[in-house]
Amino acid sequence: MNISIVALVLAAVISNMLLAFKLIKNQQQKEELNKQKELMELKESFLQQMAAEQHDFAKHLRAIKSLLNVSEDRERRSEAAAYVEELIAEREGKKSMMYAGDGILSAILHDKRKEAERKGVAFHVLARQTEKKLPLSQTEQVELVGNLLDNAFEAVERMETERRKVFFEIGERRGTVFLQTINSLPEESPAAEQMLERGVSTKRGHLRGYGLANVKNIVEAHGGRLEIQKNDEIIVIRVLFQ
Repeated sequence: MNISIVALVLAAVISNMLLAFKLIKNQQQKEELNKQKELMELKESFLQQMAAEQHDFAKHLRAIKSLLNVSEDRERRSEAAAYVEELIAEREGKKSMMYAGDGILSAILHDKRKEAERKGVAFHVLARQTEKKLPLSQTEQVELVGNLLDNAFEAVERMETERRKVFFEIGERRGTVFLQTINSLPEESPAAEQMLERGVSTKRGHLRGYGLANVKNIVEAHGGRLEIQKNDEIIVIRVLFQ
């Protein structure tokens, strides 16, 4: 009788464990699908923006052609030259937001540029082509770069207008690929080691203080290094992969 009860208890425990495992697996699959959906939305947004810019650029070229058609009109030629200069200046302003080496990174930066415009943040990007590739999956790139920039934007969005500045750079030095954000330092800023602890944040609200901890996990999973440096005015968060 006792053996039968033990067997029933064991069967119930095993059944519950299998059910729990199945629920966890289903949740993981759901999260992965959500990540893939976000990734596709980022790409779609970026492609639509590129198509719109190409369409507008074609209009600009037609306008320039129209101005140049009157070859004897010196005033029209001056107008065309001024128009070209204005167009070049406008595209130079957008050029820093493009990253020729990686489509998903371009999509992230494009998305963040729009967010910066909404929040009144001066967002500058220096993106160089690198020989080595980031050792990250596309979803990891979204999480890592997204969390770095979210952290920087949140740090400056309540500052005076002149201090709302965020700089993002990706490049390569001596065989080491690096990404870094530089932004104005908030008045209340925890120590560097505290910033990497889960739940530590100067911002109010639930689910705060997880971004940099997630970045640290991704970086360390690929043998990288995360550095935080700051002085009285700015804070630099740098990710390095050798």
